[in-house]
Amino acid sequence: DNSHYTVICSATANMTINLPDATTCRGRIYIIKRDNTAGFYMTIQAFGSQTIDISNTQSLGLLQVYRLQSDGSNWWII
Repeated sequence: DNSHYTVICSATANMTINLPDATTCRGRIYIIKRDNTAGFYMTIQAFGSQTIDISNTQSLGLLQVYRLQSDGSNWWII
């Protein structure tokens, strides 16, 4: 939600992180990092038909970090 800036994800099952509607939070930045828990899929999902760069979803690999920013329409990896 809007109180988060950095999120470190540790999964015990497959996980999807849902981004908020980019039209409601222009300029907001989230940093999402996956820890080293193996064996599960972790996905970042844009709201509705919005995109993260050119895709509706992005997968998080082990220890991977995404820094995402809303442009008021979609999300961008920066």
